[in-house]
Amino acid sequence: MSILRKISTMALLAFIGSVAAQAAPKTDGSILPFPEPGQASVTGKTLKDSKHQWRKTENHLPADAPNIVIFMTDDAGFSNPEVFGGPIHMPTMARLAKSGISYNSFHTTAMCSPTRASILTGRNHHRVGAGQIAEFASDWDGYVGKIPKSTATVATVLNAYGYNTAAFGKWHNTPVTDITKLGPFDRYPTGMGFDYFYGFLAGETSQYEPVLFENTSPIEIPHTPKYHLTEDLAEKAIQWIQTSKTLSPEKPFFVYFTPGAVHGPHHIFKEWSDKYEGQFDEGWEALRNITIEKQKELGWIPQDAVLNPLAESMQKWDDIPQNQREFQTRLMEIYAGFLEHTDVQYGKIVDEIERQGLLDNTLIIYIHSDNGPDAQGREGSISELLAHNSMPSTIDQHLEVLNRDYGGLDALGGPKLDIMYHHGWAYAGASPFQGTKLLAAYLGGTRTPLVISWPAKINPDGKIRSQFHHVNDIAATLYEILDITPPKVVNGVKQQPLDGVSMVYTFDHPEAKPAKQTQYFEVMGSRGVYHDGWIAGTFGPKAPWSADPSGMIDWQPETDQWELYNLNDDYSQSKDLAQENPKKLAELKRVFDKEAKENLVYPIGAGLYTAFYNASEMPSSPLNEWTFYEGQTRIPEGLAPKFTSGRSSMVVIDANIAKGAEGVIFALGGISAGFTVYMDKGFLKAEYNAMTLNRYKISSKSAIPTGKVQIEVITTYDAKERMAPATITLKVNGKEVGQGRIEQSVPGIFTASETFDIGMDLNAPVSLDYYDRVPFRFNGKIEKIHIKYID
Repeated sequence: MSILRKISTMALLAFIGSVAAQAAPKTDGSILPFPEPGQASVTGKTLKDSKHQWRKTENHLPADAPNIVIFMTDDAGFSNPEVFGGPIHMPTMARLAKSGISYNSFHTTAMCSPTRASILTGRNHHRVGAGQIAEFASDWDGYVGKIPKSTATVATVLNAYGYNTAAFGKWHNTPVTDITKLGPFDRYPTGMGFDYFYGFLAGETSQYEPVLFENTSPIEIPHTPKYHLTEDLAEKAIQWIQTSKTLSPEKPFFVYFTPGAVHGPHHIFKEWSDKYEGQFDEGWEALRNITIEKQKELGWIPQDAVLNPLAESMQKWDDIPQNQREFQTRLMEIYAGFLEHTDVQYGKIVDEIERQGLLDNTLIIYIHSDNGPDAQGREGSISELLAHNSMPSTIDQHLEVLNRDYGGLDALGGPKLDIMYHHGWAYAGASPFQGTKLLAAYLGGTRTPLVISWPAKINPDGKIRSQFHHVNDIAATLYEILDITPPKVVNGVKQQPLDGVSMVYTFDHPEAKPAKQTQYFEVMGSRGVYHDGWIAGTFGPKAPWSADPSGMIDWQPETDQWELYNLNDDYSQSKDLAQENPKKLAELKRVFDKEAKENLVYPIGAGLYTAFYNASEMPSSPLNEWTFYEGQTRIPEGLAPKFTSGRSSMVVIDANIAKGAEGVIFALGGISAGFTVYMDKGFLKAEYNAMTLNRYKISSKSAIPTGKVQIEVITTYDAKERMAPATITLKVNGKEVGQGRIEQSVPGIFTASETFDIGMDLNAPVSLDYYDRVPFRFNGKIEKIHIKYID
């Protein structure tokens, strides 16, 4: 080697060493992941002379680091739990409240996926791009539906420190366009800090026929009458805990268990609903009055708390016709049974932890709900997404279909109907507050009970904690418990600071002054801000329980009327002081403006952009033409061809048809709504399921030819309008064999989680005609299916 080359090589090595030394991650956790263990020592030149010793990974956790479990229910009401004065028996919450401490001023974002993003990251939901659910994302920074790498999840941090981590149930923080077999997978749970995931990625799914994933792989469950998703999730969580402690007993575990119950559709076995038979016959106003008295009797809320009246636009129980009351009370009985059943599944996990002798040093954080109770069932529904599609209907219509096609009330809560209770029951579940889910200005939309149990470290003193706190405080609390300084860099990405504050100070000091001084709220234009005991807010453009869209037409956020409440003296947000104290209102509006600018909230109303104003810009496939092949399944509705209002299309199917052919050729959607084309006894059939209330069926007049055939399915809309009528024409080898009309089409989405499948209909079937034959695989051969829009 030349001297110059030798010098340059040495210089290069020295330079690399210098850079490596400067870039080496610190072992204090400011940069994650921690560096790998150093080089093994060499004690001799030969294997015989050398003493072998495995390098050891440094332990970064306290010796007594607890196991951590987070339970969080979906769409449950503040005043539902029996242990806090409500009508629903929840033995696990009661058990943990007795062994731990409870909070009556804990808050969510007022919406599901934003709350989840905030819990997982310790930041405000707009800051992490979750100002709206991923299905209605838009391109403003606070609403993109993608949690940025600069806000690492608590699971990522705990995993780096040595925890085994697993998530079960509803995720709802993966971009819609990523939910394919192609990925990318970095925003699936396993790409965001969890070693293992079992659950669903969408906002909701059937409890009987769920659309599930294990890690990043789509999986199918058996169609059996005894299957229920929440039970399945609990069983899988128990199995994972057992495996974690069997294979790595030295490691603590972190379980994030958020089952998706009791979000619609309300699905539960009849024996659970029957427990509540007759308990709600007096209606929702009577339930509210009974509940507030019990809440005060138990000391859960202050004695001077005021029960807010029903909103003016809400339906009163006295206005419900007698022939509809049994339907309405049964919907509430089903909800109650569903919630109790969910809580009992949590109890199975707690029992397993106790059986293993781990309960004493397990920190359990039980968040009653991710937002307030859901009033989008409007006047009660056998097809919950009617509301999300803004499709009008009457209870008489629902009852007619229920009795004619499903055999009456016994079908409610079962797998063939996606039901939702009346908004009056939701409002009763928010007592004593105003508001429901989606109303971020009101405590009925944001406030939820919180229970924390950790027998080894928390003394159950029986005193209610009333400090104002928020879901973004959970991460900071865990970090303080574990003596973790939030990392400045994770996987090479500089981290944004946490927005939450630790709640540890409340564990031993129930009456301590609140550490949290300020917290803003905003969901789809409903907005507010808490500051130093006061809260100000404005309702927003739309009532969740109303089908009336007029408030959003020409809505000008700057003209919204704000309200002001002093929570120090008015626990239930009942006395508006805006007129009496305009200076304080102006002060809080300035605080909101500051918080909104810092957290990417502006423009106000961005959460409505794709949800209501520009549905065509929802995250979806950019394609206008596709070619599909047999066996392609589990394609999300958002990435599939659309058959909803105004999208005329031509489907050309090249297939080999056997005599007496049967099975699904293609299907999009599920039991509540969708479009399917299938063969049955040699006949070509199509069904457009328009939100359960209308099922439009078309069939060939006779069996179609066998052998190689070309089938055409032409959907022609009369106009590019919401709920526009359409004509469906079936052709075989160029000859028309059937035609029918869709009198009212679905304007937005068929379902929240069902998929587009070729050659079968996975999960919940679109058509009742082959319900007992699912997945009803096609017994011929599909060469290809070509679909294109023709408008």
